Amino acid sequence: MMHGVPPALADLLGPDHVLAGEAAADFAVDGCRPALAAFPGTPEEVAAVLALAEREGLAVVPWGGGTGQGLGNPPERYDLALSLARLDRVLDYQPADLTVTVEAGIPLGRLQERLAEHGQFLPLDPPHGDRATVGGILARAATGPRRLRYGAPRDLLIGIRVAHPDGTLSRAGGKVVKNVAGYDLNKLYTGSLGTLGVIMAATFKVLPRPARVGTAVAIFPSLEAACRAARSFLDVPARPLALDVLNPPALRRLADQAGLEVRTPEGYAVVAEFGGVPAAVERQLLDFSDHMDEGGWDLRQVSVDVAPADRLHQALADLGWDVPDPAGFALRASVVPTAIPDVVQAWEEQGRQVGRRPLVRAHSGVGVVQSFWGIIGSEPPSFAAGLVARLREAVAGLGGSLLVAACPPEVKALVDVWGPVPESFPLMQRIKAEFDPRRTLNPGRFLGRL
Repeated sequence: MMHGVPPALADLLGPDHVLAGEAAADFAVDGCRPALAAFPGTPEEVAAVLALAEREGLAVVPWGGGTGQGLGNPPERYDLALSLARLDRVLDYQPADLTVTVEAGIPLGRLQERLAEHGQFLPLDPPHGDRATVGGILARAATGPRRLRYGAPRDLLIGIRVAHPDGTLSRAGGKVVKNVAGYDLNKLYTGSLGTLGVIMAATFKVLPRPARVGTAVAIFPSLEAACRAARSFLDVPARPLALDVLNPPALRRLADQAGLEVRTPEGYAVVAEFGGVPAAVERQLLDFSDHMDEGGWDLRQVSVDVAPADRLHQALADLGWDVPDPAGFALRASVVPTAIPDVVQAWEEQGRQVGRRPLVRAHSGVGVVQSFWGIIGSEPPSFAAGLVARLREAVAGLGGSLLVAACPPEVKALVDVWGPVPESFPLMQRIKAEFDPRRTLNPGRFLGRL
């Protein structure tokens, strides 16, 4: 057991930038507490801390805003929390070129404020986007409702800088949108959960903020009608920023958070967002309303511009993660979009069998379905593990995969949250061995317990 701050670490960062013992308890992951927490202030210091950790055999968990640390298996070892809180600067911003380079520890909310000064934004909207850091968003490949229009983080990333366990720093990509030279390492690091290197900085392409955002909500009496209506709307010219299907508990939660007036609280909702110049948004909202009215799906209610756009979008992005303890039990399925109603139906059927109705939301057109089951604390861990097994089998039968996005560590001890390893897993093992041979970074937390 390590006691106190190692002299080499104190000399490297200064004693004010290292915590030890109980002072580092706030950086626990799945009940595992690190002995140390380090706060480097430059990429060179990060690289030096990683080199020290590798020499001393210390396991490191990179730390951003802490909003996504529930993702992944429990760490096999955890000695040092590596916080990027001090690396939070905008390094280069070129509004005319629509590019921005930032350090990984900057919260997305603060970056958006800076971009808004020039009428621009980075179109990422993960849960808790005000606090989530850019590095954490990339490490998790975190997305939100507007992925439908703007894509995933890797689609907006054009350059990256990474610190490695051997103490080196590397770059990939560049600072211009048309950079196509070399192997695309940006995609390798994005979504790797910090197991290959620690992201130091990133360059993104940014976009003009829509002059207006409008939202419409259509409510139907059945899941089948809502999913058919949403799927059919993807074929019309009025392309939305986001298009989500919500089951009744999700609709009620959204109504509470965003101040919606819902006359059919037990209905299934289709929520569509549109953005652009005011005249175009007005036309798109009208097209949505007409399409829902004329579809023959037994529409119960349609509302347009039902709440202030920013408030409603934030509620939609955080939906399910805004409850008092969102890490109770959260699942995410990835399927072909046409299988969405089957996934939702399977989850609701399992909910009826176990006496719990989950909050379910689906990103139509993307094929991502999320469910939130609340805290399973009154049941043994085997209860949740069995539920995961049955739901994973149902999703696999539809050609998809199921990720346990959050759950208590007692459940993680019984299931691999990532699910079965793919055929490409031997290649992933070789890449891990090449980039992190001593398994210094997030050991055991990624797919296949890499």
